[in-house]
Amino acid sequence: MDKRPVVLIPIHNESYMRIQIERQIESIRSEIGDLLREVFVGEGYTQPEKAEGAFSARALRERGTLWVASADGHVAGVVLLVERNNPQRQIAMDGELEVHLLAVSSRYRGVGIGQALLREVIREARVRGAQRLVLSTQPSMHAAQSLYERVGFHRAPARDWKRSDGRTYLAFALDL
Repeated sequence: MDKRPVVLIPIHNESYMRIQIERQIESIRSEIGDLLREVFVGEGYTQPEKAEGAFSARALRERGTLWVASADGHVAGVVLLVERNNPQRQIAMDGELEVHLLAVSSRYRGVGIGQALLREVIREARVRGAQRLVLSTQPSMHAAQSLYERVGFHRAPARDWKRSDGRTYLAFALDL
């Protein structure tokens, strides 16, 4: 794991939560798949049978670079950064990287973990020389859309798309 400095997130008055954000290089803990199932299956965004393959350690490693936020010894949030040439990318074009599977445990929502994870992938995208970060989200993911806009993403409606099963996705972009 490539450890980043501890992030102190203010939570109440003058109290802080210590969050460690790590880039997962080799081992992917089972807790990560559990968190993804909690968020995406538990909240109705992904079917359980699709999640089994998509959230396995192997599938996550093949999909992109994974960052994990830990708090109190638990996985609190995750996000993937996907290269343009990865077959799992959805809308990224030349000069772009793509954000996938941003998820924060319900136990840790509302304290800035999602924002900290996004800031980390934005930093990494700049280091890699990307011109833009893009992502897709489901129309019902209102909290996520608000978060994307708070960190600087804007809607890119010309890049909205539909899966083969008819599910619609909204596109967002951030110029770097």
